[in-house]
Amino acid sequence: MTEVEQLPPTGMIDLRLRLPSDDASASQTAAALEAATGIPLPLQPRTSTGDAARQILWMSPDQWLLLCPPEETAPTLAALAKAKEDAALSMTFTDVSDARAIIRLRGDGTRETLMKAMPVDFLPPAFNPGDVRRSAFAGVAAMAHCRAADPDEFDLYVFRSYAAYALAWLQRAAHPEASVTLFREGERAS
Repeated sequence: MTEVEQLPPTGMIDLRLRLPSDDASASQTAAALEAATGIPLPLQPRTSTGDAARQILWMSPDQWLLLCPPEETAPTLAALAKAKEDAALSMTFTDVSDARAIIRLRGDGTRETLMKAMPVDFLPPAFNPGDVRRSAFAGVAAMAHCRAADPDEFDLYVFRSYAAYALAWLQRAAHPEASVTLFREGERAS
């Protein structure tokens, strides 16, 4: 059974940065950001880095979402400002903590529940812990982040104005009477 809950507010910083095209400059930029945030910048599309408390999610080739405890938002913004000045980085960053809500899904059927509303293959090996994907979710913009497998744990990010809608939708879709059995490799009927 899939558990669904809305998480308490968390610190969120939108980070916009175009990495330099040469490897040496890109490495210096990434190192400056890691020194400021304590987290390596995920450079591979649709991935994330970090730990349970602080993470950076890849959103596009020049955009990342940095997550931190709410009380660490202001110090992280200050550290980013210092890194921007010290390393002469061409970047912008904005506190967007109030913009999105996070809904956590955990347990059996989590991937199937998400696939009822998002046109994404969430089954392994297509989607693994650390993977991130932006897509439409039941008609609204959303982002899914796989936090763990076995048991599955996903965070769904939606704009705060859609949080109640998304939460209610997921609670209904995760109900045992709404379960959907997907065929997996080797289980297809002949």
